[in-house]
Amino acid sequence: RRIASFLLPYKFKVLLLMVGSALITGLGLLPPFVIKHIIDDVLTPASTGRLGFEAGIGTLGLLVGGLLGAELLGWGIELSTGFVRADLSAWSSRDVRAQLYRNLQFLPLRFYEKRQVGSLISRFMQDCDRLEMMLLFFIPFIISNILLFFGVFGLLLYMNWQLTLMVLAPTPFIVYASLKRFKLMRQHWGRWSTKWSRLTSHLNESINGIRIVKAFAQEKREEDRFSARNEDLWHTAVTAERVWVVLYAVSNFVMSFGIFLVWYFGGRQILNGELTLGVLMAFVSYIWQLYRPIQFFTNANNMITRSFAGAERIFEVIDATPESFADLDAVPLPQLKGRVEFQNVFFGYDSGKPVLKGIDLRVEPG
Repeated sequence: RRIASFLLPYKFKVLLLMVGSALITGLGLLPPFVIKHIIDDVLTPASTGRLGFEAGIGTLGLLVGGLLGAELLGWGIELSTGFVRADLSAWSSRDVRAQLYRNLQFLPLRFYEKRQVGSLISRFMQDCDRLEMMLLFFIPFIISNILLFFGVFGLLLYMNWQLTLMVLAPTPFIVYASLKRFKLMRQHWGRWSTKWSRLTSHLNESINGIRIVKAFAQEKREEDRFSARNEDLWHTAVTAERVWVVLYAVSNFVMSFGIFLVWYFGGRQILNGELTLGVLMAFVSYIWQLYRPIQFFTNANNMITRSFAGAERIFEVIDATPESFADLDAVPLPQLKGRVEFQNVFFGYDSGKPVLKGIDLRVEPG
């Protein structure tokens, strides 16, 4: 929801991306359908002598020309949407960094007392980069893969609903496992982002304070501290990657059974005269297209959880309450003459720890 709020100023470009994704997906569904007609209406009749050469070559040229035209049109749309996607990603991430920096300027000092400088810098560098990657790649591809899945699913049901049910039998288990793992992956990458911030903070402090480190001969101690945090970061990243690798490998293994079922039961239907070779070839092509969005969402689970972890750290700063400059008891200033006077002033950045106590001060003009 918060990420979407940054895309609202660019709603026209988002709409162009959605339309472009829909067109590209629709054009991607054409080739297997055309191949079906090439096999059933041209190649098979020609091989049995039921179609002459002149008629066959004309129909074949028309169908292949249609394939080429669809490919060229899809290439042009993909190129155009690529430019739109790049602009949208760069502009939105620019605005995120600008708002992040703007909010940092107006946060009270107690906010900085509880956070290290390196931790805040990592939000600009790594977390913003991950958010930009999600805006650049995953949001458009999520739209196109959702459309692809339902488009292919509808075509498969239309062509042969029995084979479709065989192919999709493992899908609910894969989706359920992905949703269960999503929460776990988000926790792992959230911890990784925190530990990366600590490593960045340590690096920033040690380099800025290198004169003090050398003055007290603390090089070995600083090296040990850095190595410990680096190892901790490595261990967290390995744990998160292993969780994702197991999910990805199991998903691919389970999905591979669908293609074997289609070849066997589809082959039996061809032998019984219930199915044509062109329909089976188109069905197999659509299955691979159906697996693409399933594999995409399984694979994207890893990057999306990283991006969400980064986004949470960015919005932690953006949503922090800025320092209030409006006092309900404030009155308009009278004409100033350059004389400043403080009477019994108490002040501290932390209300429980005043620095100035009962200060009286008068500064005359000049």
